[in-house]
Amino acid sequence: MSSTTPNASENDVADQIGSSAYFEVVYILGASLFYGLSIPIFALSINILRLRARNSGTANYLLFFIYLTFFLVTGQFISNVGDTLSELSWSQSPSSSISYLDRMNEASFRAQPYGIASLIFQVLNFFAGDAIVVWRATVFWSTSRTVRYILYLLLAGSAAASIYDVTNFTIILIGNKGTASNGGFLRGDAASMFCSLAVNLVATICIMVKAWVFRQSIRDIMSRDKANRNGPFRILLSLVECGLLYCAAQATSGILTVDDNGPSVFGRAILAQFTVFFAGTHLALVISIIASQRSILENSPAVFNDGNREPAQDVERAAGRGKPCTMQFARRSDLVGEGTTDTAVTLGEYTDGSVTMSTVVN
Repeated sequence: MSSTTPNASENDVADQIGSSAYFEVVYILGASLFYGLSIPIFALSINILRLRARNSGTANYLLFFIYLTFFLVTGQFISNVGDTLSELSWSQSPSSSISYLDRMNEASFRAQPYGIASLIFQVLNFFAGDAIVVWRATVFWSTSRTVRYILYLLLAGSAAASIYDVTNFTIILIGNKGTASNGGFLRGDAASMFCSLAVNLVATICIMVKAWVFRQSIRDIMSRDKANRNGPFRILLSLVECGLLYCAAQATSGILTVDDNGPSVFGRAILAQFTVFFAGTHLALVISIIASQRSILENSPAVFNDGNREPAQDVERAAGRGKPCTMQFARRSDLVGEGTTDTAVTLGEYTDGSVTMSTVVN
């Protein structure tokens, strides 16, 4: 009877095999879900920019970056699929001459190139997410050279940390150092993640400060949207545009990664997948908001006032007309294309509070 009863070591091996297989399945299901959700967002952004790209060189430039970011997100998904299938390949090659654990180790070794590629796409997606928030912050603070230089310096530091993370991980895998260098990899990965978080946090704060200073002008825009029942939707778009949602997702992922009392490894893996795909998709979201002219800050002339000094009594209402939006990379008439006769009615708000309506006939 004792000969047919599995011992403790056999039970441990069975638990390890089952846990590994379950983790890989959950991991790839999460990646598939988030990649599927990102496809409609990229399709919307590409469609909007293609309408503007007819007569706008800047729109063509941004359209190229949308395609590039979609390539990065797709590469992340393909790398994850390849890594998972390689990790599970041991179950499709039964053999009585080699143990399950040895076959799993061989499968992990074959999956190493996919792991390196996945990390490369991951840091590039994070860099794209950080770059779009820094871009917005530098536009809103175009008159402050100090703020712009600080943001550029932080972005360069984040890029350097990402390069170190990928290099360190590649050296560990190629050197086959295994668990002996696992701590070194985790430290490099954590450094890269928190550098990216620092960039996003500072840029988000800069945008939020600008929104707070000119809150009255923004409130006027929101009041018109409220009358049209678009207020909650515009608030959500503003949270995406300023990077607050992306910053919150990245901070949550970072805290749970270093917290030993956090959720299970499966929960962390799902959240990490969401953060990576959201980082790449965030760029497409922000550009879509700007190109479709749904940005609240973009429609606030006070944000782009030419004066270096604002009135002491009322910083929210600047004298004279507001500076044209520096992010206006295409004319409104480009939305209807050339060769067609169409009437576009646009609302314009001056910084003295008056609202004018103009009609453009193409």
